[in-house]
Amino acid sequence: MKRITLWGLLVAGAVSAQTSPFPEDLLARLQGINREIYSLDYERAAALCREMIAREPDHPAGHVYLAKTYWVEDLNTRQALSIDRFASSEFFAKQPRSGLAVHSESEKRFLDASDEAIRRSRDWLAKHKGDRAAQYLLGVAFQDRATFEVAFKSDWWAAMRFGGTSHRMNRELLAALPGFADSYLVTGVYSYVAGSLPWSVKWLAVLLGHSGNRERGKQELETAAARALLAGDDARAVLSLIYTREKRFDQAAGKMAELRLRYPENYIAHLELAGLELRRNRTGQAIAIYGEILSLIEAGGRYRRLEPAVVHNRMGVAYRVAGKTNTAIGYFQRVMESASASDQVKTIARLELGKTLDITGRREEAVALYRAVASAEDYAGSRPEAARLLARPFRP
Repeated sequence: MKRITLWGLLVAGAVSAQTSPFPEDLLARLQGINREIYSLDYERAAALCREMIAREPDHPAGHVYLAKTYWVEDLNTRQALSIDRFASSEFFAKQPRSGLAVHSESEKRFLDASDEAIRRSRDWLAKHKGDRAAQYLLGVAFQDRATFEVAFKSDWWAAMRFGGTSHRMNRELLAALPGFADSYLVTGVYSYVAGSLPWSVKWLAVLLGHSGNRERGKQELETAAARALLAGDDARAVLSLIYTREKRFDQAAGKMAELRLRYPENYIAHLELAGLELRRNRTGQAIAIYGEILSLIEAGGRYRRLEPAVVHNRMGVAYRVAGKTNTAIGYFQRVMESASASDQVKTIARLELGKTLDITGRREEAVALYRAVASAEDYAGSRPEAARLLARPFRP
């Protein structure tokens, strides 16, 4: 018989009766912003946030969600928390090898909005003590800041400090409102990350009074995914990352498929689904999904924002995994010769073409490509990877 824990009883209570500290009209507006964010219409999401700010400038909701909009747009644009990056064995390292460039303009935009969101939330709470909705919003602002610090700065001290504050606030919310499942997003993320840190940085979590627990973190995230009013999609996205990292690809694909079904214009979820098929060694299905994505780009709609060359690179990788190296080479060369492909995408094409040539015994040609990548601007760790491949040939 399974032992019933106090934590399990709390979660059961959250599932049985959801509670919201938000007025219905405010909740509906925030849910609308979330829909635009997950539909990848960041411009519309930001406009809705500014409308809220214009209507009630002192209330923190518009400010917090404007910072969130900027942050999610930046994460997705640079694939900072993509499945491939999060699943990397060194993601939680003190100094990750695949650093992310921080563009000063977008960094300033987010940090300015984040500072304003935190200030407005604190000011509101000082005047409206006991406002649980504002307390939750302040926790969201701190959590977004914590994610920024770890994803772009690799600053675990700042991340644990911001995340720890958000964690404490959401634990207090759960004590006051046991049915408010949205708080389980923050507590679940914090527990999982703190429980995943290597000993070289785990002392930070211990110093801040929380050692973490990965299993508890996942269970709390599942509660948020099932019951949250605002944070359910965030919880599904995080769980997909976590299950991929743990090589539980069926569960990861299930969460990503839910997002794809809820937001048919979200091409990022579509791309990630194909990547998960590759991880499950289902290359035929991955190639079919990439073909579907290319057809949707041609058809128009929001998919037109996605570079076809991005998909061609991924198609090349899929064919390489399938053992069809000549077809893979053709896709990478197509990207490199494209007049419309961005420099970043061409850099990835050179790197992946080099790997493909390496496994076919064309080491000299591969080395020339790695050198070109190593001297180009870094994109999601392309330069350090090229340096490693110069020292040792690629082997799948």
